[in-house]
Amino acid sequence: MKKMILILLLMTGFASMAQSQLTIMGTVMDNTPIGQPIPNQEITIDVYAGGALFVSNVVYSDSVGYYADFIQLNNNQGEVIISTQDCDSTILSYSQTFFGDSLFVYHDFVICGNFPPGCVADFRYEIQEPLTVSFLNLSQGGESYFWDFGDGHHSNEENPEHTYQDEGYYNICLTLMSNDSSCYSKYCQTVTLTDDTLRCQANFTYFPVGDSNNPIHGSLTVQFLDMSLGNPSLWFWQFGDGTGASDPNPIHTFGGPGIYQVCLTIQSADSSCTSTFCQDVVVQNDSASCVAQFVHHPADSAQGDLSLQFIDLSYGNPTHWLWDFGDGHSSTEQNPMHTYASEGDYYVCLTINGPDCQSVWCENVWVGAGSDCYNYFSYQVLDNTVVFSGFHSANIPASYVWEFGDGTSAMGQEVTHSYSGPGMYYVSLTTFDDNLCRAFSSQLVVVGDTIAYNQVYGQVFEGDFPLEQGVVMIFSIDTSLNYNPFIDVTLIDSSGVYVFPYVPSGEFVIYALNTTYNQYLPTYYGDVINWEDAEVVVLGQPNNPYDIHLVSAVTTSIGGNGVINGQISDEVVRGSGFLDKINMLLYNESKESLGFANVTSDGDFNMDNLAYGVYYLYPELTGVSAEFIRVELTSEQPTAQVNMTFSGGSITGIENQNELVFAGEIYPNPVTYILKINIEALEMSDVGLKIIGTDGRVYHASNINLNGTTETIQINVSDLPKGMFILQITDHNQVFLNRKFIR
Repeated sequence: MKKMILILLLMTGFASMAQSQLTIMGTVMDNTPIGQPIPNQEITIDVYAGGALFVSNVVYSDSVGYYADFIQLNNNQGEVIISTQDCDSTILSYSQTFFGDSLFVYHDFVICGNFPPGCVADFRYEIQEPLTVSFLNLSQGGESYFWDFGDGHHSNEENPEHTYQDEGYYNICLTLMSNDSSCYSKYCQTVTLTDDTLRCQANFTYFPVGDSNNPIHGSLTVQFLDMSLGNPSLWFWQFGDGTGASDPNPIHTFGGPGIYQVCLTIQSADSSCTSTFCQDVVVQNDSASCVAQFVHHPADSAQGDLSLQFIDLSYGNPTHWLWDFGDGHSSTEQNPMHTYASEGDYYVCLTINGPDCQSVWCENVWVGAGSDCYNYFSYQVLDNTVVFSGFHSANIPASYVWEFGDGTSAMGQEVTHSYSGPGMYYVSLTTFDDNLCRAFSSQLVVVGDTIAYNQVYGQVFEGDFPLEQGVVMIFSIDTSLNYNPFIDVTLIDSSGVYVFPYVPSGEFVIYALNTTYNQYLPTYYGDVINWEDAEVVVLGQPNNPYDIHLVSAVTTSIGGNGVINGQISDEVVRGSGFLDKINMLLYNESKESLGFANVTSDGDFNMDNLAYGVYYLYPELTGVSAEFIRVELTSEQPTAQVNMTFSGGSITGIENQNELVFAGEIYPNPVTYILKINIEALEMSDVGLKIIGTDGRVYHASNINLNGTTETIQINVSDLPKGMFILQITDHNQVFLNRKFIR
């Protein structure tokens, strides 16, 4: 189904091996109150299948206590036993069965913490020539080094270089010691070496071949291209349907749609090297309509940060592409590269046309210095089953986390997911590598023989009467730290009825507001004014109608000469398209809602005719954590200027009057074991802490006393379920600060 992007992905070396992959990972922490990671801890992983030991591996935790292993299986049913030795020589173990598609095992070890302090061994390596390796010592502490290169040779240099005699797998260990023997640490890695003059590695790519009866999107005929490394002289193809071929680049017509496991085996002329590569090939012959989509990433160009490569990911069979880059320039190429004149946010649109369809996709694109990594993914569909392939830019290992838009998730670079029914699903991919570089991308994925949308409708009421003028917005629930939800906006009719005709499947909240304020507040489905309290709508099987009754503000006179104004700035992408979706809620000193103001696309807001007194502001945007800002208006200071920042899934701000409590960001984030945050109190203050889930449940509540200094607060969250949470911080004036984190 994917054309150019599929070829690009496969050329980068994606591999879907014949066997299934079992993923095993977790962390090792000590049992001290702050839960410090234990590096270089030896973990034994035993996999049993068919009643016998299938494989036994040894891995080591890294500098942040993380361990992982990836095992290719021939039998998708068995048991995993993970074990490690505690500091008192006790063996700790964990077992879990696996079967079918449940091939992910996660376990955290907590071990006693009386390890010798002061040094941590660590190193990285770089292959300079086929059999020559240079080692970079990244250890902390210690004065003497002992390298074991795994081939019987050793070194005491700090950063040695070593040449091996033969290709193979070598377990390299660095032992770090102090001169007085008070410090000892050992770290090992496995290095794979192959002689390029002998190496061969099978690999191939493929794409559908069209004709007058079968458009490319739905062809049963597939062109295979050999992408193998080395100089093979023999090729043997197995197409997964009982047939084969011996050509380097065969064309094959399948008997019907399906997912076929295609394997290529190559051999060198002297038979010294043989290699096999297999992957699932999706073959289909449907002819659904089209949906325009694209991704972008920094181009490898002398223009640096100002050049972007755009990649068409459109669904269907378009024949024409028109790109509007948002700076007055355009292109008709399918996958153009474009260089901008300056940094900034640009609204880029792709319009596609085909014999039976037309579609437009627009999104804001940031041009300039930013993240050092990016990701994107392709997918292939057969009926309700989808094969996803992800790509992470950095040339180091990365973890892949998928959210499929139906409430389920998975991990892995290439995953297969079966949906319960046809529809459009909002799928997101988050990747993070060993350098802690995180990237995010998303697409609307079409599942089924046709593009099946959900229709969502309902009626909005003010009291007992329908709302006559207003708008309704629908947001997908975005639980990532990168804020990028699906959003659609519609007007109501004179009877208060709203309709969203094309909504993908997934989890959403619905938000209604009147356009002529008359003491009714913006309200979510569930008749609440904050998204954390809203009733989640699960689409795939809509339960229309979704009626909303607007919440009334408290009856109070707020007339006067006071003014509150300000601006919300987007720290990452200026003018991201979300600022005008924010409503600034106004509360009185008792935290009763008084009204609201719309935020403009430039982030400005204004509230006037206010009586003197104490007020609280709260920026409301679905999926985004925020904090209450206290403002006091007096005859001496009738105007308050409040500035806020929208960054990475949270809105924070400080107005021009003194606050009592300030808080930094939660770290690490995501949190595995211990949550940490720096909180500062300007004076002695009792501070309340609550951890609240997206379901509104309070998972933790405690109080601390701060004496006017900055303190690092630590909370054990290891018992929390996986998901997104809000840490709510409250001072004795009931000023709220919210910080979002992921467990």
